[in-house]
Amino acid sequence: PAAVIVGGARKNRTQAVGAVSEWAKSNQIPAMAGVQGSRLVVVLGAQAPPDIADLFADGPVVHGPWESGLSGAISSALEALAGLRVAPAWPAAPRPVNSDDLLAERALAGDQRAINRLKSGVYAPLNNAANPMLETLQAYLSHGGALEPAARSLFVHPNTMRYRLHRITELTGRDPWNPRDVFALQTALILGRLGSPD
Repeated sequence: PAAVIVGGARKNRTQAVGAVSEWAKSNQIPAMAGVQGSRLVVVLGAQAPPDIADLFADGPVVHGPWESGLSGAISSALEALAGLRVAPAWPAAPRPVNSDDLLAERALAGDQRAINRLKSGVYAPLNNAANPMLETLQAYLSHGGALEPAARSLFVHPNTMRYRLHRITELTGRDPWNPRDVFALQTALILGRLGSPD
C-alpha cells in the first residue's frame, strides 16, 4: 500500500527531507519525501500517527487515499494535491485531512475526479435505491435537517424518515446528521441532477 501526504514545507529541501527520514526511522514507517516548490510531498508505505502533520509548515496538510504500490501513489498524490488546492475553504479541517473529506470543495472548484466520485458514490446509489431516497434527501435538506417537517412534507411517519436517513448513510457512507456530510450530500444531489437528462 502507498499513500501521499502533502502540505507546506517548513524547512529547506534538504532539512525537510531529512526530517521525514528521521521521523520515518523513529516510527518504523516506510516513507520517502521530496520538496516540490514550497510543498513537502511524503509517500507512506504504512499508516502514520497524527504527529506526521508536525513535519509540515503551518496550514493545510492533506492525506491522499491508500493505493497499491508506487504506481498507485501517483493517483494518491493527484487526490492529495487536489485537496490541498481547496483546503483553505475549510479552515477548521483537521491536520492531516483526508482528501475524500474535501470532495464537495473539490467539486465546486471544478475537479472532475471529485465530481465523478460524488455522482457515482453518492447520487447514483440514492437514485438506484428501491425507496425514494433522492426525494427523502431533498425533503430533509429543504427543511434544514428538521426531521418532522420533512416527514410531513412526504406524508410519511417520522420513523420512516429516520429509517430512510439511516439507509442513505448505508448507501453512501455519508451521515445526514453530520454537517460536513450534509454538505457533500447536497453537492452530490446538485451534481447528479445537473448531469441527469431528466
